Amino acid sequence: MSSWRTMVESKKASSLSTLRAFCKLVAMFAWAALLAVAAACASGEGQKSPNNAQDIGGYPILDARQAPGSAGAAPDLRTVTFAAVGDNLIHKTVYLTHAKGDGTYDFNDVYAPTKPYVEEVDFAFINQETVCGGTGLGLSDYPSFNSPHEILDAVASAGFDWVNTASNHVLDAGEQGILSQLDHIKNLPTLVQTGTHASAEDAGKPTVVVVNDVRLGLASYTYGLNGYETPNGKEYLVDLIDRGRIERDMKALNAVSDVQLVSMHWGV
Repeated sequence: MSSWRTMVESKKASSLSTLRAFCKLVAMFAWAALLAVAAACASGEGQKSPNNAQDIGGYPILDARQAPGSAGAAPDLRTVTFAAVGDNLIHKTVYLTHAKGDGTYDFNDVYAPTKPYVEEVDFAFINQETVCGGTGLGLSDYPSFNSPHEILDAVASAGFDWVNTASNHVLDAGEQGILSQLDHIKNLPTLVQTGTHASAEDAGKPTVVVVNDVRLGLASYTYGLNGYETPNGKEYLVDLIDRGRIERDMKALNAVSDVQLVSMHWGV
């Protein structure tokens, strides 16, 4: 038992060291994102969120019918700093070493070393590689994962604003895994997700958040589902990479946002 625990702690320390170094690198690239956003917004109108905006993920969400700012307005410079990390892939050793003994989990210490770097930027993204369907569906490891809901709690607490849920592992726990994850994210007001949907109606709505008066259009897509398939008639559950679909989505996002950010889950 002692050797097993030593091995786990060693792996945990190594992972934290790697993640810490990676986030330092991401902080440097955030400046590049800032310049890109500033350039895209330099000719736009500094418009506040409309009265009909919703409040989702801690940011106002524009109604898809809201048109961009009127032409002819004086040039206005707005900036947003952005950081992105991934993959948030939860193996069994991670949740076994963070069980509280009462059936719940606490993963805050995993993200604590990088939290200051994440909180430095205006908008932070994380790729959720494994679906967080919760203990009610039974936790599982490779090759078909299901992670605790508390992973999402820790992600939100660590300062992340946007999470991609469209990965090749998102259907590992079936349709119920996706729905359970979406239900839990609804309870995290500072976190917005893209990539999965509970209904066709939800899938048809563009996701736009407003940060520093800049309208960010968000979308996510994955290359596949590791051999799993969505139930017939429920293809809306996961946003898969499809050229025609992406072109339509981008047209809709362009109509209601200043800058478009897209998570393409296709490997490197």
